[in-house]
Amino acid sequence: LWGMSGKFDAIVPYTWLSGTADFRGAEVERIVNGLMDPRFRLSVNFYGAPALSLPEFRHYQQDVIVGASLQVSVPVGQYDQTRIVNIGTNRWFFKPELGVSKALGPWTLEGTVAATIYTDNKDFFNGSTRAQKPIYSTQAHAIYGFDNGVWVSLDATYFTGGRTALNGVQGDDLQKNWRLGGTLALPVDPRNSIK
Repeated sequence: LWGMSGKFDAIVPYTWLSGTADFRGAEVERIVNGLMDPRFRLSVNFYGAPALSLPEFRHYQQDVIVGASLQVSVPVGQYDQTRIVNIGTNRWFFKPELGVSKALGPWTLEGTVAATIYTDNKDFFNGSTRAQKPIYSTQAHAIYGFDNGVWVSLDATYFTGGRTALNGVQGDDLQKNWRLGGTLALPVDPRNSIK
């Protein structure tokens, strides 16, 4: 992308959902399957990782990389405004993200910050309006790469926000959580690996 490395992702999920719940004293059942809202993401490294041919990439040595992405969810998934539970959301969301990566010998340290911003669903359950505040998140990764191509990482994520409002009445559903995880990547061949 104008001499910078980047990529474009398209995610088109298909979902099957089955569940029951008590709603106003009556048991409600919902079984539905179909397409969810597709997501599209454009990512660009605008510093430290130029677009390279495969032979050039073989000799590339990372220092500092700065990149950004924008993910968009398009509200075309299956949606029924007479139902509370749906697999489509009937609203857009936009998720800008900024990331930095720094190599230190066999270690790579990475960090990102992001915000997921939602439009209102103005046709939520019998014509109600459901709004949601942005969800703010940050991630950190410490990655160790071995000489044979195997790498391991320790990952941490924190997010907060996302409180909803129904017809202007704020809900008690603030999201706030930490997640810790790890990754092990085993190379299969020069272009593929198992994680």
